[in-house]
Amino acid sequence: MVGANLEAALLRKANLNGANLEGANLSHARLQGATMRGAILAGVDLTTADLSEALVSRGASELPVDIQKLLRSHAIWVDSSGEDGERASFAEQDLSGAKLEGVYLSGADMRNVNLEGANLQNALFVLTDLRGANLNGADLRRADLSGADLTSAQLVGARLGGSKMEPISLKGADGKSTGQVRPTKASQANFERANLAAANLRGLVLENANLTRAICDGAVMARTKLTNANLSQARFKQTDLTDAQLEGANVEHATFEFAKLRNANLEGVETEKMHVYGADVANTVLEKKR
Repeated sequence: MVGANLEAALLRKANLNGANLEGANLSHARLQGATMRGAILAGVDLTTADLSEALVSRGASELPVDIQKLLRSHAIWVDSSGEDGERASFAEQDLSGAKLEGVYLSGADMRNVNLEGANLQNALFVLTDLRGANLNGADLRRADLSGADLTSAQLVGARLGGSKMEPISLKGADGKSTGQVRPTKASQANFERANLAAANLRGLVLENANLTRAICDGAVMARTKLTNANLSQARFKQTDLTDAQLEGANVEHATFEFAKLRNANLEGVETEKMHVYGADVANTVLEKKR
């Protein structure tokens, strides 16, 4: 489809995953609900195209062609369960400030990548290896990081409102469940001043993580592991922390106003330093540190 004239074309819900649309004319094309993950969009002007509800990385057209080809090969690799294409690796690369809204990088190798200040809204990072990644100031609103590994990642001031970091059931090449569940891991990660409002963090592993001054209002954090985490001055207004593990966490001046702490474990926590006005603490272990 290189250089194709698709002006005003009706492409609603079209499957254009991995399509090579380099230099194509998509002016006024109707692409509502189309899937364009990994599509090569070099030289394509999407400003007049109708992309409502379409799955597309809007900033991909501004990326170097070699990176677009890498994303295309990766999309094919994911969709074929590894039979075709090739897994993308951006390990150690500098992609700071990149416009990658809606990018399809599930399962990619992104260890120690620099994505500082990048636009990653609605991006797919399911089961992605992001250990040690620099995501400081990145926009990850509504991104899906389910099953990803964010161990020791830096997310200072990152925007993660509405994102997903919940466990994911693993499937085999045949598409059937393997019976295994992989949690999202963020142990020793730095979420200082990050905004996690309304995020789905159910079962997220945050052991020894830094959430100083983080905003977690309305987030789902049931069964989250926050053992020895630094929650100093963090805000958990109306946050669901049912069955959460907070043993040894630093909760100095942390606010849990109207939060759900039912069955949560706060053993070893200096609970007199936390604010729990209106919180549901039924069956919660609230032992004060001796």
